[in-house]
Amino acid sequence: MLPHFKHPDESISPQLTVTKRIFCRGFTLVELMVVIVIISILGSLSLAGLNIGRQRSKIDATRATIRKLDEIVMDQFDSYSTRVKGLKPAHLLAIRGTMVEEMPDNWANVLPLANCSTSSGRAYSRYKKSTATSVYQGAECLYMIVARSGFSPSALENFRANEVGDIDRDGMKEFLDGWGNPIAFLRWAPGFSSPLSALQFADVTTNHDALDVGPNDSNAFQMYPLIYSPGPDEAGNAGTTSSGYGLATATNGWPPESLPKICEFSDGATKIGGPDPANPTAYRDNITNHDFLSR
Repeated sequence: MLPHFKHPDESISPQLTVTKRIFCRGFTLVELMVVIVIISILGSLSLAGLNIGRQRSKIDATRATIRKLDEIVMDQFDSYSTRVKGLKPAHLLAIRGTMVEEMPDNWANVLPLANCSTSSGRAYSRYKKSTATSVYQGAECLYMIVARSGFSPSALENFRANEVGDIDRDGMKEFLDGWGNPIAFLRWAPGFSSPLSALQFADVTTNHDALDVGPNDSNAFQMYPLIYSPGPDEAGNAGTTSSGYGLATATNGWPPESLPKICEFSDGATKIGGPDPANPTAYRDNITNHDFLSR
């Protein structure tokens, strides 16, 4: 007869064996809660990183669109320096008047067809619809300049379908930023000078208006067109009336036909292009062509 060898567990009572097996088979409630908390933290960190990446992508896309627009607009803007005819004040007013007609930033600057003196002005007069609203008129004028000025006939080929839209559905298109908001435009923004701008300085001595060769306007400093996106803080607001995007804009269009000293022009108590008194910090996350360009 073969000897009987006891299994190691046979020396332990059945009750202890059962208890041991139950203890080794699961986790305590505290352990499960700790694991859930750790997973939640890791998930939150992943989502935060994903959101940051998405925001960065939208910022980069907006910058790319504004760069393309700046190249087109500045080619036209720089062309006016070759049209200066002399030192008389009338010449300065004439060139400024041409700029207003050929680079409008509000619908009040678009003249009736019979009053237009340039081919661009006549093209704008035919383009403007009676349904045009004042909500995004700067953005809509910017699209009109690129599409109809005649300075860059094939310019629209450089823009993708998602960079163009009609947010307020008035039949007038706008260029869109990474968040789907219209990219705004101001031809002259005297209020958007240093420290707001890295490009424009309100210094009439060392930075005098290049078009004023007289000089005839002692207060004129060199200004650059302002092309700007509202940035992340306006995400989801497309179609609202917040088309100033934190900056002061003219309520009735400017300048008038008399073309006053444009560097002194203000709408109420605030210079055009300066921070909006109703929300003086909203402009801080704006993305503009002045931010990343130097001339």
